[in-house]
Amino acid sequence: MSTFSGLNTAYTGLVAAKTGLDVVGQNIANAGTAGYTRQRVTSSGVPALNSAGLFTGGVRPGQGVSIDGIQRLDDAALDARVRTTAALSGYSGIRAAALATLESSLNEPGTNGISAQLQKFWSAWHDVANQSGSRRPPGFCSAKRQHSPPRSRKDTAPSTTSGRRFVRTSTAWSPT
Repeated sequence: MSTFSGLNTAYTGLVAAKTGLDVVGQNIANAGTAGYTRQRVTSSGVPALNSAGLFTGGVRPGQGVSIDGIQRLDDAALDARVRTTAALSGYSGIRAAALATLESSLNEPGTNGISAQLQKFWSAWHDVANQSGSRRPPGFCSAKRQHSPPRSRKDTAPSTTSGRRFVRTSTAWSPT
């Protein structure tokens, strides 16, 4: 192991210790903050370099310390519950906005809205059902046809292939 290798090992240890002190200081500073969860530094040792050769036996020193990350020490179940609640809140907000837009486009609630129009429609059907033996209410279609019945096939104009022209009179087709 060379001198520079030893200095690098010491340097990585000092960097790891400094990171640990920074996290501890942050934990102390935010101890009274609502919603803050404590953190800790996760570190691991860097293994020694592999060397090949005739006289490479015995114990070799490592290469120092590696900072793997900073972990938050929170309750996983509580964190999942917070995320689920936040997602449900977002979904409910979007759904409420979409329904409010639909409500305003349908003019609901209001006197000209679809609800009022459907109420008038069903009320008219209710009136028709209550007056089954009396004359039909005005504006109601009856089962009888009020216009002339369709003409029979012989009343329609024949094909013009015979060379004759046909003109429609008031009730029938007649040749000209």
